This record gives sequence, C-alpha cells and structure tokens, in this order.
Amino acid sequence: MAKKTVVIMPRTREILAQMGEQIHLARLRRKLTLELVAERAGISHATLVSIEKGASTVSIGAYAAALHALNNMDRDLLLVAKDAEALRRMQAMFAGREVMKEYEALLDGQPRQDAGYIDLPLAPDWDDRPRQMVDREHGKPAQTGFRVLTRGSGWARVRFEPLSGRTHQIRLHAAHSDGLGAPIRGDRLYGYPADRLYLHAARLVFRHPMTGRQVDLRLSVPF
Repeated sequence: MAKKTVVIMPRTREILAQMGEQIHLARLRRKLTLELVAERAGISHATLVSIEKGASTVSIGAYAAALHALNNMDRDLLLVAKDAEALRRMQAMFAGREVMKEYEALLDGQPRQDAGYIDLPLAPDWDDRPRQMVDREHGKPAQTGFRVLTRGSGWARVRFEPLSGRTHQIRLHAAHSDGLGAPIRGDRLYGYPADRLYLHAARLVFRHPMTGRQVDLRLSVPF
C-alpha cells in the first residue's frame, strides 16, 4: 500500500516556523546548548535543530517536549499565540493551573510509597548556585504528585505531575530525604552523574484557547 502523503498548509508551516523561532530564542536567552535541551527533552540533537528551523517533518509532541525542557515553558508557549484573545485565554489557563504536565524519570533508589504528593517549599541556595534547597520558612510553595510505575533492583521508574513550577522542583523533590529520598539518575546537582539526565517531559494537556477542544500532546519515553 502506498504511503499517504500529508499536505501541510502554508498557514501551518508559518505557525511551526514561529514556534521554532521562539524555541530557538528562548534557548539562547537562557544560554542553553542544543545538546543540553535535546537531552532534557529526550530527543536527538538533529531533531532539535529541525524544530528550531520550524520543520513540518517533526511531530508536534517533539515541539512540546522542547518547550517542556526550557525553564519558564509557560511564558514561551504564550509567545506563539499571536492572536490577542488566544493569548489572553492561554494566560488565564496557565495562571489558573489548567495545564497538566507529566514527566517520567528513573530514580536511583526506592521511594517509600507507591503514590502520593510531595509538599516541600523551595528557595535558591545562594551559597551554592544554581542549586535550590528546601526552605520551610522563606521558600515558595511547591507541590508534586508522583506514582511509581515499576521497581527494579535499586531503581524505580516514576511519573511526576508538578502542581507548581519552581526551578528544579521535580529533581529536588525526588532527591530530598523528606521527599522521595531517591535522586533522578544522572542528576549532577542532587544525585550522581550518568550518561544523561533520566528525566523526560512525557505529556502536556490543555484546552485549545479558541476552540475549547482538549489538546493532549505525548512523547514516548526514550529510556
């Protein structure tokens, strides 16, 4: 059977080009390398290069993963909404925490519970930047839901749903003794180095700001 050819409309190509440019600019603003963002997103270096060029051959899930991998992803997603009403509605969704994000990770160690919520306020560790620390007196609220998917000998695969968006939230909530007590594999700040950071942006769910239809973006986990 002949492979079906998908026709990409000019307006769609324009939107992808705008999104790719915003991802590129966001990465440069944060002074992040292609290699680091690709690793965080769980995609190849070549795929990220194609995304930044607005390539239509790359899945929308890969675009979403690249956005996930950047800090302040919410702000960068808003940049692709040029229509004023769409922008306003997207801002309201993020402010109201109506966008659901899921991450998957391999942990070095075994969480004590199979599922639950971590509630540990976080603040910058000014004496050891860029690390963050648990600060119950001055830290900002940070909550993360988790569920253990599988367990192995000295490791666990865990799905995380951050309910807030603090810097290094999932990484520190996983590693801290009052959290899961099991750092993410390859976390050089809160655990031990490996060939990569085994944290992957797996899912993004939100309602389209104009149509109201649910958008569910998923990207397969590469580990």
